[in-house]
Amino acid sequence: MDQLVTFSGMVIRVSNIMPEMREAYFKCSLCSHAATAEIDRGKITEPTLCPECNTQFTFSIIHNRCSFVDRQMIRLQEDLGKLYASHLKKKSKPLDRNYWATLFCV
Repeated sequence: MDQLVTFSGMVIRVSNIMPEMREAYFKCSLCSHAATAEIDRGKITEPTLCPECNTQFTFSIIHNRCSFVDRQMIRLQEDLGKLYASHLKKKSKPLDRNYWATLFCV
């Protein structure tokens, strides 16, 4: 079951923002019938049978009609200020401390 979780930590690495496909748009190469398919955990379920012309494996993906969302990977580390306050050197500067709330999908 999906749960909302919160935690605190320091950001140690951030990736570039990358597009991630959420819904794929397909078009039959024979009759131009359009179909969409949702992406589930990175897998695209391509339609195999066209309901208009009853032919198999004639769908092609049309990338510019697909739906995308922005995706970014953020690497966190436990808040060292709470865990190892006495072991940190005076020269070291803590990174950004943030509180995060995210939807955890199981």
